[in-house]
Amino acid sequence: MDPLESINIKSDSTYILALEAQKRGYSLFHYLPENLNYENGRVSAIGNSFKLFPSQKKFLKNLKSSKYFLKIMMLF
Repeated sequence: MDPLESINIKSDSTYILALEAQKRGYSLFHYLPENLNYENGRVSAIGNSFKLFPSQKKFLKNLKSSKYFLKIMMLF
């Protein structure tokens, strides 16, 4: 995904999906491809937790930067 700061909230489907996930109680986490890592059989990413505020001029607030281990489901 592109950097969050470049999102066009009027036309970007990523914003709409993230906003709907937030409304349903999910936490939002963003990382860039260069921060995705596979090591010792585990996938992790360094990125930011964030919240969206659609009714405000500044619609995005980064909460914290950290490393998350991602759960990957593979179907065969």
